[in-house]
Amino acid sequence: MPMQRSLAFSSVLVLASVVSCQAARPSQIPVDEDWIVAVKSCRLGTSPSWYKRFAHHSWIDFKRGSEGAWERVESLGPLGIGQTQLSAEEARLDRRLEGESVRLLGILTGEEARKAIPGIDQRSKELAKKYEDYVAWPGPNSNTFVAEVAQGVPELAFVFDPNAVGKDYGGWIDAGLTASKTGVRVDTLPLGFALGLKEGVELHLLQLTLGVSFDPPGISLPFVPQIPWGWLEPEEQRLPPPDVDAVRTIAIGAATPLDPVELGELPLEGTIVIARDDGRGWLELRYVGEAPDEHGATLLDIDAVFHSLDGTSESSTGLRIDRSNLGSDFHGFCGGHKVVLTFRRTPGGLTARLLVSKS
Repeated sequence: MPMQRSLAFSSVLVLASVVSCQAARPSQIPVDEDWIVAVKSCRLGTSPSWYKRFAHHSWIDFKRGSEGAWERVESLGPLGIGQTQLSAEEARLDRRLEGESVRLLGILTGEEARKAIPGIDQRSKELAKKYEDYVAWPGPNSNTFVAEVAQGVPELAFVFDPNAVGKDYGGWIDAGLTASKTGVRVDTLPLGFALGLKEGVELHLLQLTLGVSFDPPGISLPFVPQIPWGWLEPEEQRLPPPDVDAVRTIAIGAATPLDPVELGELPLEGTIVIARDDGRGWLELRYVGEAPDEHGATLLDIDAVFHSLDGTSESSTGLRIDRSNLGSDFHGFCGGHKVVLTFRRTPGGLTARLLVSKS
């Protein structure tokens, strides 16, 4: 009987660990909340140094009252502190920095978030001068910045990833509350420790963390993801296009190159959507054409936005369809596919042909 209880208790702990891992994803950030603060991090997996690939970069996203009012604040290394606008789609992406999984470290909603955002603004301005001098190790770096913002915002409490090097940096000696505000930490440049109801027990050696955490439950060792849930990848996120008022929507799959696709007669102004059928991204082309000028040429302005699991990228171009009407080509990308749209003029507007191939 005691053995059965022990096994049952262990099973509950493992299940709780896995559930907490799967729930902590940006794609699960609620849509119906007007005010949100989300603390996030992801690995620097593209670093040429193997040990840096396990280090985490942390930042804060927040929503000011509507889905069109998302912002991101973070340390951009030698460029200083950056506070930029981002789309609601970007705020909920599960991957960043060339495909690395994003961890949702903590989230505030409602009145708590509304109270916290002015404090985040104020602390970011106060720290801007300090973070002109960025030091990847031991700090101050992007993780130190998020830690210092949280120190000045009572509502903001979370647990850093143990590989967020610089999270405990405070110069030669420093002491205070842990990031979760459930414990205390004492740090010197070479050595430190933390005790917290969520962080558990941590030993800090040259800004590297060794320890056992309670929430989420796990074992922390330098240069490796936290055991066990740091090794678990989130389920693959899908990014289908929303309900866009498009004149044409074309789905492309893995079977490329495709035969040319004739889009037929198009108006002089509209939107074309080209979407991957596996949900890994879509290309939005907004175009505006002018009536032929005195030389018989038609000018076409195109704004292209590629939406991927890594974020969005935008470009603008102008095309000229001359009197010979041989066509003018737009070149773009949709995930791992190269997209070529050839536009021609017709008496009533435009026509286009789509070619897709592996990039």
